[in-house]
Amino acid sequence: MLIEVIAAAKHIPDHDLTGKTAVVFDVLRATSTITTALANGCLGIFPVVSVEEARSLAAEPQKKINNAHPGIMLLAGERGGQKIPFFPHGNSPLEYTPQVVTGNYLVLTTSNGTRAISGAARASDIFIAGMLNAKATALAAAKKGKDIVLICAGTADKFSLEDTLAAGFVIQELLQLKPSLADSATGALRIAQHYAREPIRAFYDSRHGQKLLRLGLEEDIKWCARLNMYDFTSRYKDGKIELYR
Repeated sequence: MLIEVIAAAKHIPDHDLTGKTAVVFDVLRATSTITTALANGCLGIFPVVSVEEARSLAAEPQKKINNAHPGIMLLAGERGGQKIPFFPHGNSPLEYTPQVVTGNYLVLTTSNGTRAISGAARASDIFIAGMLNAKATALAAAKKGKDIVLICAGTADKFSLEDTLAAGFVIQELLQLKPSLADSATGALRIAQHYAREPIRAFYDSRHGQKLLRLGLEEDIKWCARLNMYDFTSRYKDGKIELYR
């Protein structure tokens, strides 16, 4: 089993994902929001790249969801760390309480995360991960028995410390399988080992973490930095993300 890490969404086309298991990270905040919403009862999440596609899909939910569980399509999105104007919901995981999401669906578009998820579509299986479910995601990916590509959404098409940190924690869980590590995976592992005692320090050190601090979103950072809070992962398939155990 070979494990490699892609540093940012723009580099996905440079890699052959065919027949491989992909894991997508956008820890601040899309994949943390997705995980939290599913933990709180959301039935499924439709990640889309553009604002226009999000509006269109939310307006016509019957074409995309199971009629046996109609729910409500909640429209959510972020650009530049802030909620998209006129969207009812943003990209803060703390927004998606059980009262908001139980029995409903979410249409989500973000600056980096949903683009990375879309870009991973050529992989055999696509899991959605962050710090919140690193161990559970590692276990699910390992069971597939294929080469694993850990895809970091990155920040503005550049390396992201917090995404790479979460990838490193996933790799740490996979070491018992004695995988072959690409240099990119070894680098992520060393970052996780460096911050192992206090992972949140990486979030405060990171460029995007500092931006969220300036926006007054420290509570989001604290939430997204929690390691292995949940014992499930989620999988992206046929345009929708659902809970996967």
